Formats: sequence, C-alpha cells, structure tokens
Amino acid sequence: MIRFVTTRGYEVTLRALTHWPSENGCRFATINYNTLFASRRLPAGTYIFTDHERLSDRELALASEAYRALQSAAPRVRVLNDPARVKTRFALLRALHTAGLNAFDAYPADGLPKPRRFPVFVRSEWDHAKPSTELISSQEELERELAALEQRGVPLRGQLVIEYCAEPVAPGIFQRFGTFRVGDDVLLDHAATEDNWNVKYGKVGLVGDDVYATHDGWVRTNAFHEPLRTAFEMSGIEYGRADFGLVGGTPQVYEINTNPTLGNPYRKRHPSALRQATLEFARKRFVESLAKIDLPEIGRAVEISGDDLEVYRKGRGWRRKAVRGVKSWNYRLKSSDNWHKR
Repeated sequence: MIRFVTTRGYEVTLRALTHWPSENGCRFATINYNTLFASRRLPAGTYIFTDHERLSDRELALASEAYRALQSAAPRVRVLNDPARVKTRFALLRALHTAGLNAFDAYPADGLPKPRRFPVFVRSEWDHAKPSTELISSQEELERELAALEQRGVPLRGQLVIEYCAEPVAPGIFQRFGTFRVGDDVLLDHAATEDNWNVKYGKVGLVGDDVYATHDGWVRTNAFHEPLRTAFEMSGIEYGRADFGLVGGTPQVYEINTNPTLGNPYRKRHPSALRQATLEFARKRFVESLAKIDLPEIGRAVEISGDDLEVYRKGRGWRRKAVRGVKSWNYRLKSSDNWHKR
C-alpha cells in the first residue's frame, strides 16, 4: 500500500489514481497530516510526504518527527520526501540559480527586493495557482505593484518576486514540460502548450501532430532526465513533478510540486490519437514506477512517537474537552432560556 500524506483538503489531487490501471495490484490511499500527527500507530507500507509548502513551521517539525518514526521501521516501511530536507519554492529557485542550472533568480517580496533583471512577476510561495501579478518591467513598477498587493490585503510574506525566463516555440505560443520523480526513476511525463507565457493546463488546437510527434519522442526516450535528476537531488524531493521550460534548449525549472494534480487520460481523450497514445504511455510508466516503491502491509503496526507529537496530542485532547464543554454549556443555557420563557 502507498499512502500519500497531504494537507487536509488537498487529497483531491490524487483522485485519478483510483482510475488508472495497475497490472501488479498496487494500491493507493491518502492520509492527512492532522490524522498522521494524532495516530500512535500506523500500518507498514510506503508513505509519501507532500504539501510541505502548506505546512506551518510547527507542523513541519511534527511532520519531520513522524517521518523519522516511520523511517525507523525500515525495511517494512519506506518513506519519501523528508520534511527536514525538502526545499520549497524559494529555497529551490535560489539554489538552482546559485548552482548555474537556472538563469533566473527569485527574491522574497517582503525583503525590499531589487531584481538584477526585468521583467519579473509576483507569485505565492505556497500555492500553485496563477501569479499574483502580470509581468513587471521596472523597479518603480515593482514597488507600486507590491504596495497595491498590500492595499488589497495580500501579505507580502509568502510572496516571491521571480525573474521572467521563458521562450516561445512559435509567435505567442509557449510550452512547459512536466517530469516526475518516483523513487529512483525520473520520467518526462508530458508537455503542455498555451498562448500565454504562464503555461498551466495547456490549450488544445495550438499545435499539430508534428509538435506532438516531437513531444512523443522526448517522453518515450525520457529526454532531459539528467539535468532534472540533478534538480530533484538538490531539492531533496524523492516524489514530485518538476515543471520546466526550455530556453536556448536548456531546461529552466520553475517549481517542483510534491502533490501535483494527476490527470486521467482514460477519462477524457485527447482529439489527437498521437497525443493520446503519449499520455497513456506516460501514465502506464508512472504507475509501474509507483509499483517499484510499494511495500506490503505486513507485521505489527509502527509506533509513531516523539516529544513534539506528544505535546500536540495532549493539546488536541484539551481542545476536544473544551469544545464538548462549550456545547454542553450552550445546551444548558438554551434550556434555561426556554424554561424562563415558559
């Protein structure tokens, strides 16, 4: 059994896994961090920690403690994505730029950023939605945009200023690639094209089978896996998807998402038969890689203990008692009021 550990509400990104064919009987489940922290025992198997950027500092420390408790039960348990080592967006982009793998840099928006080159844009460090601004062409405009964000009630803490680095493949058309890492496997999964520099989901009809044929060849031969493996190693991420573009033929990594939405190519077919075949090939290979890291639920349950986890559980118990007490007091108050009215 492979269990993905997510923040509450973000289990939906993995829903498609239940619809993908698995010839080897690989099974999947999700568990949220609140349940993980409260659990004193968990079954053996494989655990993949995700959503590190969505955890508070305290939650990250708890996740790290739980990770080590599970890790201590090896070889009956396999754990991926150590919360103490995984680099989230800013740390990763800064490390990739410093190492010379990325040509662009990033800056904390609340640190009086002065980018070395423009244009730039502002986006959240913890979510994967569209940027908070359009492209910004100067330092003066950047300062106005940051002030405007604050005026709209958007805290600058948690926002990043990122130097623009993209290259169109045709006039007004951009492409972005996704490469997964699953354990030791690094797999080019797909390419998406849009008529916008911020490629997100892709837009059908912008390119034809000539481009899809190129993408198909790259996916099947697993192009760019060496620089992407280096990026994954630097990030400390053993499961996730790296989104990147090509600038001058060189991969530029924009982010590595530990909990990406997994599409289901078997549910909604692509109008291009060639593109559909590429998607199905990539999904089958992805599930085969997941099967390699799967472990059975054998032996006794694993103890999940630690000083911080015990403090969390005691506090959780007190909160439950307090809530029950408030409910009971409210009930008595209502009863008293009704008696008074009679």
